[in-house]
Amino acid sequence: MIMKIERISDNQIRCTLNKEDLEGKETL
Repeated sequence: MIMKIERISDNQIRCTLNKEDLEGKETL
């Protein structure tokens, strides 16, 4: 259960990071 939650949170963090990266590239 905990591992699954950690995995989901990791995926969410990666998604947010990718989103921020894309936004940063757009601004640059």
